[in-house]
Amino acid sequence: WTGLTRPLRHSNFTSNLSEEDVYSLKTEESKTDGEWKRNYQRRNTKIDPLSIPFELTASMEKFYTSEPYDELFCPPEWNNLTISARTELTGLLSVDNLSRWDFDVFSVTRLTAQRLIACDQSFDPIGCDCPLLLVGWAILCSPSAQHAMEASLGDNSDDSSAGNEKVHAEEDSLHGESRFAYNFCHTLNLKPEQVCNFLREIECRYSKEIDVPYHNNLHAADVTQTFHCLLQMVGKSTLEEIYDPLQLFSVLLSATFHDVGHPGYSNLFHENSRSKWAIQYNDQSILENMHSAVGHNLLMGSEKSPKWDIFSEWSASDITESRSLMMGAILGTDMSKHFRKTGDLAAMVEKTKLANREAQVTSEDSGGSSRNDDTPILSILRANHRCNGSSNNPKQESLVNGCAECAVFILKFLMHAADISNPTKKRDFAVRWAEAALEEFFAQGDLEKDLQLPISPLCDRRTVKKPDSQIGFLKFVIRPTFVLLGEIIPRVETDIIPIIDENIRYWTLEKNSLSVEKPDVEQHEEIGRVGARESIQEEHESDCSSGV
Repeated sequence: WTGLTRPLRHSNFTSNLSEEDVYSLKTEESKTDGEWKRNYQRRNTKIDPLSIPFELTASMEKFYTSEPYDELFCPPEWNNLTISARTELTGLLSVDNLSRWDFDVFSVTRLTAQRLIACDQSFDPIGCDCPLLLVGWAILCSPSAQHAMEASLGDNSDDSSAGNEKVHAEEDSLHGESRFAYNFCHTLNLKPEQVCNFLREIECRYSKEIDVPYHNNLHAADVTQTFHCLLQMVGKSTLEEIYDPLQLFSVLLSATFHDVGHPGYSNLFHENSRSKWAIQYNDQSILENMHSAVGHNLLMGSEKSPKWDIFSEWSASDITESRSLMMGAILGTDMSKHFRKTGDLAAMVEKTKLANREAQVTSEDSGGSSRNDDTPILSILRANHRCNGSSNNPKQESLVNGCAECAVFILKFLMHAADISNPTKKRDFAVRWAEAALEEFFAQGDLEKDLQLPISPLCDRRTVKKPDSQIGFLKFVIRPTFVLLGEIIPRVETDIIPIIDENIRYWTLEKNSLSVEKPDVEQHEEIGRVGARESIQEEHESDCSSGV
C-alpha cells in the first residue's frame, strides 16, 4: 500500500475493476531495490491483497480465499532484516515457540543485527538490535503478526528452516490450551502499527547491554515473553473465563516498559545518594514509579502521539482500568515488597478457598449439591469470577468479590514472578543472566565505594561469590515463590520446579569445586599470616634455646 502513488491511494475505483486492471497499477520504485516492498501475497490467492488501492468489495471476494483477511503489517525493522534472519525469526517467534519456557531471547537479539542496511542514527533510532519490539509485536499482535512474518518471506517461505515449520502448524495450536494467540487486535480494536511504534519508542528509552548489563531492552523482552509463557500455562479456556482481554493486554503491555530507563543502579543506591528520583518519589519504589511514569507519559501524557496512541479507540473507563492495572503490575515488581506480596497472595488464596467452602455450606442448606472442599483456586475463580453477587446470599456475593480481587492479584504477581525468573531457566540461560546481573551489581558497588556510600547487598565484588549469590536467591526467594505458584498453576510445579532444583544442584557443585580448586584470596592471606606467625615463633624459640 505504501508503495502506491498518492493519487492512486486517494482514487475511487468502481466495483467492476478487473484483475488485469489491478496488475496494471503502477507503483513507486522502492529506495532499496524492492526490499522495502512487503510482498504479503498469501498462499492460494490470485493477487497480492496489498496491491489493491481501494477497500475490498463484494465483487472482489472471488480473488481471495475464504480465510478471514488480516492486516499483514510488519515493522520497518523486520523488513530490513536479511531473508535468512527473517526465516529463522519466523520460527523463533511463532505462537508455539513463544509459549516455551526455554525460549531463546538471546537469539532474537543476535538475528535482529543481521540487517540489509547498516545501522545509523538516521535510519534506525534504536540501534542494531530490537528484541523488545519484535517479541512485543509477536505476542501483542498475535496471530496476525505470525501471518505477516510468514507472508513476508514470499517464495522463500517454502525453503525455511525446521524451526519455521512450527508456523505452518500454528493453526492447530491457536485453539489449544497451552499454545494459543490472544487476537488483541480484533477484540480490543488495536492497530499493529501503533503497537509497534509504541514498542519502538519504549525500546529506545532502555539502556543497551554495553551500558547496563542486565536491566536493558533484552531483559524487558525476556520478561514479556516469560510472563506470556506463564499465562499460557494457565490455559486458554481458564484465562478466557477469568480475565477480560483488556486485563491480559494491559499487564502484558506493562511488562514491556516495567524497567524502562533503568540506569543500572538500585533503589537503595538512589535512596542513599539522594538522587533526583529519590527526592521526586519520596524514597518509595523509586525506580518502579519512574518506569511507570515514563511509559504512561508516552501513552497518555505529554509525549502522547497519534503514531503510538494505542488507546485511541478505547473508552475513557477502559483506559482508566488499563492504567490502574499497568501501574499496579509495575509497582509490584519492587523487590523490597517481595516477601509481603508472597504472603499476601498465599493468604488471599486461602481466604478465597474458605469463602468458597462457606458458600458451599450455604448452598447445601438451600438444597444445593455438595462440592469438593479441596477445589483448586483456578477452578473457584472460573466458577465465580464472572457471576453476579446476589443480595439474597451474602456469602456468595462475598465470594464473587473475593474472586475478582484474587484474580487480579494473581495476574500482577505473575509479572513479578516473570521479572525474577532468570534463575528458573535452563542452565546456559541462567548462568548468562547471573553473570550479567552480577556485573551490573559490581559496577554499582564500585561507584558506591567511590562515593563513600554504604555498599549495597551483592554489590561488593571483593566478597560476593557467584555460586553463593545464586544458591541463596534460589533457595530463599525463587523456589518458595514458584512453589506457591505451582499450587495455583499445576504446570509450574511440573515444568519449572525441576529446573530450579537442577540449578541449585549445579550452583552447589560450582561452589564445592571452587572451594577445592580455588581457595579465596582471604583464605590465602590468612594462611600466609598464620605461617608467618609460626615462623616468627619458631625463630624466637630457637633464639631462647641458644641463649640458655
